[in-house]
Amino acid sequence: MSDADPMFKLLGLDFAKVRVNATAALGLSAYFGSVRVMSGIFSTLPVAHLLKTNGMRESVEGDMLGEVLNLRPTRHMTGTDAKRTIIANVFTYGNGIAKIIRNRYREVEELKPYRFTDITIIETNDSLVYYFPDGSMCEEEDVLHLKFLTLDGKMGVAPWGFAPKAFRVALSTQEFIDKYYQNGTFLGGLLTSDASLDETSSREAKRKWKEANKPGVQNTGDIVVLGKGLKFQEIGSKPMESQLVEFFQKTDVDIYRIMGVPGHMMGDASQNNTWGGTGIESQFVSFVNTALMPYIKAFEEEVTYKCIRTDKRRAGQYVKMNLNNLLRPDAKTRWEIYRIAISSGLMTHNQVLALEDMNGFDEGDEHWIQQGFMKISKADEIFNQKYNGKTIPVNN
Repeated sequence: MSDADPMFKLLGLDFAKVRVNATAALGLSAYFGSVRVMSGIFSTLPVAHLLKTNGMRESVEGDMLGEVLNLRPTRHMTGTDAKRTIIANVFTYGNGIAKIIRNRYREVEELKPYRFTDITIIETNDSLVYYFPDGSMCEEEDVLHLKFLTLDGKMGVAPWGFAPKAFRVALSTQEFIDKYYQNGTFLGGLLTSDASLDETSSREAKRKWKEANKPGVQNTGDIVVLGKGLKFQEIGSKPMESQLVEFFQKTDVDIYRIMGVPGHMMGDASQNNTWGGTGIESQFVSFVNTALMPYIKAFEEEVTYKCIRTDKRRAGQYVKMNLNNLLRPDAKTRWEIYRIAISSGLMTHNQVLALEDMNGFDEGDEHWIQQGFMKISKADEIFNQKYNGKTIPVNN
């Protein structure tokens, strides 16, 4: 970048004067698109409230937490909106905040996300205290706090805070290109004449030319009369400016790298490469595992620790985001996986049907294995029944 600095200054661009903040950064389509896509994908993930005992896990019934996380965290907000608000603040300001509101039994009955800039955070005695716009104050255990990237474990830093120069270049790019075409930096051609024209004649010739070439459908195909030996000579842009515009187009790639989003997800076909795999499906799985997974795990850990009572958490309760729909393969591959899982006794027919949002059937909760494809519960009976030293198969 330093080699290009003199060229930028020659064109009147001074990065030091460009102010980088959340509002300015969101004006960049590459950054706004990255925030929109990542927060949108994150918000669609359902959250399961589970209990694990003796190596077995089951859903927790009769608790408000699942409904709060997935259906209605507050009276005015859906579960999708709440998760999207939290994670959008993480990618925009470096911190996503939601106040935890509990009932008298210390169980969560509401989660209220806030815009990060509306909150005041003060560190006292090695802990954080949060002051909200309604005048309330909360300790750390009553606030969900997710971070983009943190160097002290307490406060996050926004992407534009970690890489301000990359964003200054991108903002300068946007401003330069606007002025490049708006103010006529790009010269379409020259009016020349063999005759000597005084200043008045030159201005009049230019006025007539601009008048005849005003934009608009009504002027398409119009005839221009030059007169006085005037000729129009078409020219292209200056080589330095052409190279600069081409260089500026690469600023989007820098933002994609900072955010961890593959360019093809932003509609940038030039970035559709073999990153993360050779197919779109493989690339999307790699994107989820490398870019989104840290925030998914952070959300799970934060909610498990702060939204589940200590006694219940120690008894084995936890929350987990369901990635099945996000990472599900195509139909053919999916059903082949199911077939293997059922025939190996790993899943029941009804478990598979539930994943496809289909109704189960009687005896669909039985596990089956090979050997003529039988129920696991019948395996001992079948293997122990013998007649003349041979196993007698049982059909049911």
